[in-house]
Amino acid sequence: MFGPLGLPEVILIFIVALLVFGPKQLPEVARKAARTVWEVKRELNKVKNSVEGELNDLDREGDAKEEEEYGPEPLPPEGLSPYPEQPVQEGEKQVGEKQPEEGEKGSEG
Repeated sequence: MFGPLGLPEVILIFIVALLVFGPKQLPEVARKAARTVWEVKRELNKVKNSVEGELNDLDREGDAKEEEEYGPEPLPPEGLSPYPEQPVQEGEKQVGEKQPEEGEKGSEG
């Protein structure tokens, strides 16, 4: 709930804050602390997004340099797949092949 802090630690922090700031100032201090934490998180997210953007740009530049150096990735010849096809076992149906109806004879008969 409170990260690494347990309920006893949170209660102790609240009691110390109440003794230090008093019951009149405690709500204002809590608001300021919450606002500060929110602003720090927002700024950290901006930095994180900026760094990620720069890393993506560097990655794209590296890909472009690699393509300039080695050329584009070659495509397989027309009609061929870059992946070897699995051999079809005897009796298995190939994609698009029509199964003979019961009672019909195959081309072997």
